[in-house]
Amino acid sequence: MKRCILTVLACFWASWASAQTIDDFYCPSGTWSNADCWVQVVTNPPQHTLPQSGENVQVGPLDGLIDFDVSATVGTMSLAGIADGLCTLSQSGNDLAAVLEVIDGYCEYLQTGGTNTASTLLGKGEIGVWGIYEFNDGSITADIETVGVVPFPQGGSSPGSFAQNGGTNTPNYLQVGTTPFTTTTGGTYTLSAGNLSAHHEAVGDNANSGTFNQTGGTNEITSTTFGLLGGVFILGRGPNSTGTYKLIGTSELSADTEIVAENGTGNFTQSGGENTVSKLILGQSGGETSSGNYTLSQGALKAKSLVIGDSGTGEFTQNGGTTQVNGDLVLAGSSGGKGGYSLNGGKLTVFGDEIVGSAGTGEFIQEGGTDNIVTQTLTTGNERSTGTLGGYHMYGGRLVANLIVNNGVFVFFGGVINADVTNNGLFDVGATSARFTSSTLTVFGNFTNNGTISCDAPVFGRGTTLHVTGTFTNNGRGGECVF
Repeated sequence: MKRCILTVLACFWASWASAQTIDDFYCPSGTWSNADCWVQVVTNPPQHTLPQSGENVQVGPLDGLIDFDVSATVGTMSLAGIADGLCTLSQSGNDLAAVLEVIDGYCEYLQTGGTNTASTLLGKGEIGVWGIYEFNDGSITADIETVGVVPFPQGGSSPGSFAQNGGTNTPNYLQVGTTPFTTTTGGTYTLSAGNLSAHHEAVGDNANSGTFNQTGGTNEITSTTFGLLGGVFILGRGPNSTGTYKLIGTSELSADTEIVAENGTGNFTQSGGENTVSKLILGQSGGETSSGNYTLSQGALKAKSLVIGDSGTGEFTQNGGTTQVNGDLVLAGSSGGKGGYSLNGGKLTVFGDEIVGSAGTGEFIQEGGTDNIVTQTLTTGNERSTGTLGGYHMYGGRLVANLIVNNGVFVFFGGVINADVTNNGLFDVGATSARFTSSTLTVFGNFTNNGTISCDAPVFGRGTTLHVTGTFTNNGRGGECVF
């Protein structure tokens, strides 16, 4: 058995050493500060000596544990294993600084303390995780962090996973799931505690898939000094890319801009916690090939502006929780965009305007037991723009607005409307089943009809009527059922 291990080791040295320079060192297992752990491979014969500042080092490849017991500064550090075992670098304290760090698919970096820094003056310091990085305490600082990628082809079957259970991680740029040099897909970042703070985050990039699971802690995507750059979070960037984000528990996520699907596919699921963002966009570009989906069942979403289906396709499904938009809510913001909002539970509050079908096709569906409160104007369709289509389907709940302007199709089959209404399109009142029962739907406010009001025709004196508590002005058709 010993001969087998030595043979594997000798073969590895022979192939690895041929590609190395004079300052490369290798340690299969042991203690970092022990010279016997290290071998300067390119010397003949190999010599046991400690690596000096700025020299390149490799940990592995056999199944072994390397204890990082002293502070060190290196050039490139790679954790490279083989299929027969898992190599592990354990850092419980001290400071490690490198230009480039690579954890391949058979290795694990376990950090329970100390600092890990990958940085250069040109901002090219990188930590590439193709294996496992378990971060429990301490701090990490990097120009670039990639999970599910290596900067050159490397072995291993793992797609790359980063588990943060504490501490502070501050990369400038975080990528989860991007493989420009390999065909292996995937990458997962799990945040259960601690703080993650970056200027840019991309989950699912470069025709790859990425997953971010946040069960606790805080994830902050902030702009650089004076707010000139950064603060951008993207799910699904580029064709054939898929990004998934799950926000649960007491987690906190905040960003200047969140883009769910930038010419790719993005899926955001929130079942708890709080998401605070200045601008949230679902389906920014790419037409029908770009699909952004946001599902809220519990927790709170707070946005200054919300665009669903910019020039791509966006869908927002709210089954619970609260959504607060301090500015405007826009469905189908640009030509070719498709946006949908399904309000099945919870509460939606918009302090600006709510526009359904601004320049593309928008549809809003409101079910029973829900509130949609619009401080300014709710507009369906755009009478100044050709090719737009806006539809509002109300089956229950309460719709409160300062003014409703319908330039498209408004279906009023249930619930209560508290607003002044101007109808320039089709205002459809009552479901077909209501023709056989007496039914009255109420608008608490004034109603001006410049289009068409359609009510279910009565059968045996029964049918649907529209009650307007304020002044009804009819300049169009179909006012017979209004009282």
